[in-house]
Amino acid sequence: MLRKTFLLLIVLFTVNAIAFAQPDSLVSNDFSGPATWGNNRTWIINNANDVVHLTSGTLTIQAGTTVKFAEDNSLIVDSIATLTAIGNSENWITFTSNEETPSAGAWGMVRIGNTAANDDTATGTFSHCLFEYGGGATTDPVAQDDWGMLHAGGYADISVDTCVFHSSATAAIEIGHQPHHNTFDVRDCEIYNCQSGILSADQAPDLGDENNLEKLGTDGSFCPCNILY
Repeated sequence: MLRKTFLLLIVLFTVNAIAFAQPDSLVSNDFSGPATWGNNRTWIINNANDVVHLTSGTLTIQAGTTVKFAEDNSLIVDSIATLTAIGNSENWITFTSNEETPSAGAWGMVRIGNTAANDDTATGTFSHCLFEYGGGATTDPVAQDDWGMLHAGGYADISVDTCVFHSSATAAIEIGHQPHHNTFDVRDCEIYNCQSGILSADQAPDLGDENNLEKLGTDGSFCPCNILY
């Protein structure tokens, strides 16, 4: 009787595991919110032109979710859209390569903000996120001159808290041209094995008093966190 009960429990556990562990979800086209990327599957960005746009609305990425990028692919949050990726100490959100043995530059970037004549603002909020093996090239005409695994484009409000960046072929984070940024706040992050830490496209941007940034040198680089190149 106990053996039958044990076997029944195994069957029920297997069925539940299959039900909760969904197949990978391929994201190959532009989309709008509201949308939620859950942690019961892996989300793979793979577009023939290397870029997927969140055109409007809000994308929420749940704690514990993994987002993978095909070679050279990037995710761009357009100027009326919002990306919220808030993990926690036990369930980090991961942005990484879809390759089996990735190296720096395997994918492009997550870009918040786009060129906008009407001053619409994109918003990106990141907490307990891991960014790795990005900073590669992209063929998108908007982003092809931009760098960094996380890029603050024009007209963007960005908050980055308790995140880790490693193995970028370029910068971990790049701040685009001023004065279009409204707020840019980075704190308690760790950056290592990147070509550079936090890089500004301008030599002396005015980031304002609300930003937790400490200037490092005169080359436009900023160090708000523990940066080990």
